[in-house]
Amino acid sequence: MQPMNWFDLTGKVAVVTGGSRGLAVAYHAASWTDADRLAEVAYTHMGRVDVLVNNAGMSPLYPSVDAIGGDLHDKVMGVNLKGPFRELHHRCRAARGRWAA
Repeated sequence: MQPMNWFDLTGKVAVVTGGSRGLAVAYHAASWTDADRLAEVAYTHMGRVDVLVNNAGMSPLYPSVDAIGGDLHDKVMGVNLKGPFRELHHRCRAARGRWAA
């Protein structure tokens, strides 16, 4: 019996956010509706998603901690948490067989 190669993606469907190649779906990681659309396109065109890599993220520079306001906080949390959470939601839903493509 051959040991499993965890890094072999042969025949797998991967969705990677934050990249510039692939299905080329316009996607803003902080957008709930963009996350929904990305999942719909992925499952409609590919039929499944085996690997989800939420690679979109941001860590902006700011002059001081005092300069961090609500707008910057919301933007960072949207890109780094909201979008990836929504994509994970779709992946879990599909894994349970509840994705209606």
